[in-house]
Amino acid sequence: MKKLKTTMGQLPRELDKLTTKDWHFTIGKGKATYHIWALANNSCGLHYCYRSDKYGMLSAKRAVEPNKEVTLHYN
Repeated sequence: MKKLKTTMGQLPRELDKLTTKDWHFTIGKGKATYHIWALANNSCGLHYCYRSDKYGMLSAKRAVEPNKEVTLHYN
């Protein structure tokens, strides 16, 4: 898989450039993988990242600041 380091605020722009649907991202040192993120209304800029378990159910949520470094993994 290829890696691209960016920030949480730039992640939507980087994903628009990809032609593949197979991707995930890690935050910080990359111990956990995330597939979903959202910018909630009235959240003062915090992004929420969601993990899923092996059955496809949402299992964890994490609040992330827009300037936090993320690594995008894609094929």
